[in-house]
Amino acid sequence: ITYLGDKFTVQVDVAAINCKGSSTQLTISKGKQVLQRRVVNITDGDFFITEELTLEATRSGVQKYTVSLSPVEGEATTDNNRKNFYIDVLDARQKILLLAESPHPDLAAFRRTINQNKNYEVTLAYADDLKESVATNEFVVLHQLTSIRNNISEVLTTLRNQKTPHLFVVGTQTSLPNLNQSQGLLTINSKGNQSDDAQPNLVPQFSVFTLDEDVKSLLTQLPPITVPFGEFKAKVGADVLLQQRIGSIQTEYPMLVLGEEQGIKRGVLAGEGIWKWRIVDFVQNQSHELFDELLGKVIQYLSTKEDKRRFRAFANNTLYTENERISIDAEL
Repeated sequence: ITYLGDKFTVQVDVAAINCKGSSTQLTISKGKQVLQRRVVNITDGDFFITEELTLEATRSGVQKYTVSLSPVEGEATTDNNRKNFYIDVLDARQKILLLAESPHPDLAAFRRTINQNKNYEVTLAYADDLKESVATNEFVVLHQLTSIRNNISEVLTTLRNQKTPHLFVVGTQTSLPNLNQSQGLLTINSKGNQSDDAQPNLVPQFSVFTLDEDVKSLLTQLPPITVPFGEFKAKVGADVLLQQRIGSIQTEYPMLVLGEEQGIKRGVLAGEGIWKWRIVDFVQNQSHELFDELLGKVIQYLSTKEDKRRFRAFANNTLYTENERISIDAEL
């Protein structure tokens, strides 16, 4: 078993009897496509060698490979010069959609963090030009949506029906009344179209996942992001990861809220401008590692689907030889 896009190693044992001084060509192929060739020089009458070759998994599913040796002069039989083997290539990548109201530097910060994880495949689209259904994605980031121009009612309906986890990112273009109706984690009662600058403050009681001590230290040094000016209230059952610190005043207003509603994981980041956090992390530590851990764990928590099947069955293999005993484990 290997994963799509990964490189994997194949070990081939080659034996030859009474062929000293000969050479053979070792070939690995898939269908009619030759993947690798190398010459094997037979240096002994009782010859044995292990060749190690590196291949790349370029297609998902069960892939058939063939390893073969070219005949040598006077060979008694060539029936044992060929062997098939199978690799189950799993595509474990989750498709993540960044759906935005308009271009914004936050989108680059999200994209770069998501691309750090090889198990994620990220696509960027705008609400005015959405060509594919969001149903094809396992996780969706809604940046400044719903907005005054785009209420994305069809998108939200699809996310609810498909139980697709999603994260709202609030910005100056967000329609707060629509946002309050679209999720049940956080209510924002804005006073006009004004905004405020707030720094993040970690909630010590947060226990959904753990953060490294260096990440906690970084949070105390991050610059403010732009949040709506108004009253914020987390609803019952919501897990508040970050609260707002406005100037020197520590408030109980949530900045980042996570939770689950009717079997759907949701989150609300009540501000825009986290691209500045990524830059500060690099200035302080010459890498984006801490920022990527913070945002990456939020995305990982929201995008991970729990296996809620009441009955589960597992075979001990995916391929069997003739007359092989098959064992299946089951859980109720």
